[in-house]
Amino acid sequence: MAKWNFIAILFLALVNSLSAAKPVKNDTNKMVWGCSATPFRELCLSLLRSDPRSYDAKGYREVGQIMVEFALAKAEETLSFVKSSENKTTDKAVGASLVVCRGLYDRIIRDHIPNALETSKQSEENATRIMGEASSDGESCEKEFSKNHVKSVLTKRNQEFSDIANIARYIWYLDWS
Repeated sequence: MAKWNFIAILFLALVNSLSAAKPVKNDTNKMVWGCSATPFRELCLSLLRSDPRSYDAKGYREVGQIMVEFALAKAEETLSFVKSSENKTTDKAVGASLVVCRGLYDRIIRDHIPNALETSKQSEENATRIMGEASSDGESCEKEFSKNHVKSVLTKRNQEFSDIANIARYIWYLDWS
């Protein structure tokens, strides 16, 4: 009897932990299970629910590709902010950090993301690695401010980009693991 009570308690705890971001009626198994495999479940579901293509995705490859497109949008938004901030700052250390970040986000947009999308058609494993490099570049941007001993003006943007890039990695991992 105690064994069954313990199992019931575990089951209720599991159900309770998953109820924080309850799937909505139209969510697909690929969306729910894919997002549940990430540490960013709420963000993942929110983004996928905002894109109608997510509901018709045939597999994790497609769901991951959609997520990479969100990462691209975030990288483009961040690069635009970096360029605008470069023109406004009078702090040389902040300016130097922004120059490095501009180069990193330019590489993310021009190299990493297009390569990840193209590579994902043949190998999610390699695409996952490429998105890891993109995420690392976002993190390197943030570290650049620390190196120059100034407060980052990009912390939130860098974190959001890295989170979205990592969601794509986790989802693609489901396909090749």
